[in-house]
Amino acid sequence: MKKNLLFIINNLNCGGAENALVALLEEIDHSKYSIDLLLFKQEGFLQNKVNANVTILPSPVEFSYFDGPIKNGLWRSIKNLRFDVFFARLYTVYLLRKGKTRAEKEQLLWKALNICVPKLPKRYDASISYLQNTPNTYNIDKVNAAKKIGFIRTDYDNMGVNFDLDYPYFKQFDAVLSVSKTGENQLKEAFPDLKHKFFTMESVFSYTMLQKMAEEEVDFQKGALTLVSVGRLHPVKGFDLAIEACKIIKDQGIDIKWYVIGEGAEHQHLLQLVAQHQLETNFIFLGLKENPHPYVSRADMYVQTSRFEGKSRAIEEAKIHKKPIVLTNYPSVNDQIIHGENGYVVEMNANAIAEGILNLYRDVEMKDKLISNLQHTKNSNEQQLNVLYHLIDQ
Repeated sequence: MKKNLLFIINNLNCGGAENALVALLEEIDHSKYSIDLLLFKQEGFLQNKVNANVTILPSPVEFSYFDGPIKNGLWRSIKNLRFDVFFARLYTVYLLRKGKTRAEKEQLLWKALNICVPKLPKRYDASISYLQNTPNTYNIDKVNAAKKIGFIRTDYDNMGVNFDLDYPYFKQFDAVLSVSKTGENQLKEAFPDLKHKFFTMESVFSYTMLQKMAEEEVDFQKGALTLVSVGRLHPVKGFDLAIEACKIIKDQGIDIKWYVIGEGAEHQHLLQLVAQHQLETNFIFLGLKENPHPYVSRADMYVQTSRFEGKSRAIEEAKIHKKPIVLTNYPSVNDQIIHGENGYVVEMNANAIAEGILNLYRDVEMKDKLISNLQHTKNSNEQQLNVLYHLIDQ
């Protein structure tokens, strides 16, 4: 008899966690598990890539009252006679004033959502919240499951969360998974009395699907040096450093095209930096792409200028596409890249990024070595899937 599993995530917009979940739902053993997927918002073009065996549940309507201006949420709640939602939405005014960071505000927001969001009626053998913060708290407070598994998919020390708010939730999980060994160790150091609950499960990939997607034809204008980066336009991704590095390379007389795939709150600020450095034809924002793989596979190099990461899915995908990778020396970088073996690690400043890119551009022997090593890397999901299977079935 199949076990019933529930996966929980905010939405299926084009992010690393969302892509990872879609791949996991493709590769998981559907002969052993019957799977439901709960999205807090039914949005994101990755929805149409979810395996047909997965049932996408209706989203809790209460989340929609917390989008947009508070006046709209309050008016809608009165109109629909949802006085529990009205008081919960009003409560957020007080709660959000207490939050020192965006992540802590999200933690506090759950205190209000918890008042009005109903529990799921179905009982599951295991529930897996696939992203930190609200999916994790929803899993503990609103799901009836024999086993509960949470995820932290980023650098916990740099998330900006209040550890004290996370502790009672982590205590109730059967397991909390990080996507890197560095992340697992951070959690163990932050919560030493819960260290038996923390494990590592790296992202799962659908290798056949990635290869097929990379073959799609796209309009892609190349320069003498063509770079691609993928990520949301957020300060943590370091695209300000990338723009400065692009300027340094261009000033050396090199015809550079640096494409960025992603959207985010920093877009206008980054456009201003591009204009300031007169890089409009060199540093190009492509926006969100349902399929970024043709761009990555056709680039000369993949570049990641992050200030911190959990374990970057974009880097893993660049490795699968056998791309030379230049990336900054953020805390968890060694979980993915060995400098000079399968990538090129540089210090976290524009000069070092530019120098690393130029070194690979000019050093054909080093570039060929990186590509050759990546070509001889064996790709398999078995080990990562077994981590999850063991936690569910033990």
